[in-house]
Amino acid sequence: MSDRLRSLGRESNLVAVLDRLAAAGPRSRRVLGRELSLSPASVSRLAEALLSAGLVEEVGKVGSGRGRPHTLLSVDEEAAVLVGVSVRSVSVRLRLASLTGRPVHDMRVDRVQGAAADLVAQLRSLVAEAAGAHAPGTPIAAVAVGISGAWDARARRVLAAPNLPGLEGEDLEAALREGLGDLVVGGLVVLDNDINLAALGEQACGAARGVADFYYVSLGSGVGGAAVLDGRLRRGSHGLTGELGYLPVGPAGASVPLESVVGRRCLERWVVERRGPRVGDGRAAHEDVDVFALLEDGDEELCEHVAKHVAIALAGVVVAVDPELIVLGGGIGRQSETWSARVRRHLAALVPVVPEVVPTRVGRDAALVGAVAHAGELGRANMVAHRLGRA
Repeated sequence: MSDRLRSLGRESNLVAVLDRLAAAGPRSRRVLGRELSLSPASVSRLAEALLSAGLVEEVGKVGSGRGRPHTLLSVDEEAAVLVGVSVRSVSVRLRLASLTGRPVHDMRVDRVQGAAADLVAQLRSLVAEAAGAHAPGTPIAAVAVGISGAWDARARRVLAAPNLPGLEGEDLEAALREGLGDLVVGGLVVLDNDINLAALGEQACGAARGVADFYYVSLGSGVGGAAVLDGRLRRGSHGLTGELGYLPVGPAGASVPLESVVGRRCLERWVVERRGPRVGDGRAAHEDVDVFALLEDGDEELCEHVAKHVAIALAGVVVAVDPELIVLGGGIGRQSETWSARVRRHLAALVPVVPEVVPTRVGRDAALVGAVAHAGELGRANMVAHRLGRA
């Protein structure tokens, strides 16, 4: 085996140890070896390297019932920080987190309206402000930015982002790296679709934790989806894998995209039309319609309307990727288990095997949680490479 391959193998084991400690908390060398299928000698060498690099620390001892107590290792929370960002149509949310993903500080501001350069300048200011105030002098290991649009990594462009018109067609990831890269170790700044990141958030600490094959669908102002298979997020050739909102539903010859049927504004209009014309105070007819509340209250006609169309679209997902679990997120998806049961019932009439269908456990923070989880996976590997000499 070449020195290069040995180096890469050792580096992957170092990252595996650091990731395990980040996910599971303090562990003895013996437990790490058992959980990662590594020999005691290998774990000892890896632990010493991570200790000398300042990425882990010894935090105490635990008895084993016989013999000497075992020293516990833990990720050094002050070794570096992570940044997750969610860019929406009117707002930007940012979370600063420790190297384990523990939240340190959250921010929410109105999004600057304009070109990509304006957004990059705003994000640079927010990242610098958050890190300077809450982790002064601490390296930033990675920044992960999610946007309400698709990111075509092959063509290097943002697409399918109607709520972010100033970003359509832009190589936003390159702009982010140029604008923020000097704030981050190795310039590690990455871009992704916010629904992809929401799926990673659900995988990290939500309803899909420990599930290898699942589909996440966001039902709210718009409709989006993401597929995780064999434990890994699938993005596809152009970043469009799982984008359920484009899937046609309805009778043949009159099919329309799902988003134009169950998006929030479309549902508001549907409810208003069902109620009939209004007279009186001059407000727009949809202004007093809260479709999320109506769904939670069990409005029979509305619930059946939405559940039926969502199930038709999900039937395509089931036969295409055969997930073990479907997680319903977004404003509609966050509704009760009763709502999930309606979707399951309609889905059962369409496919031979119905996966479990559950509401999100992460809720409205899913994209932000996922951005931090993604930054953590990349950032811990980045810090290993940086501190141990390869980066």
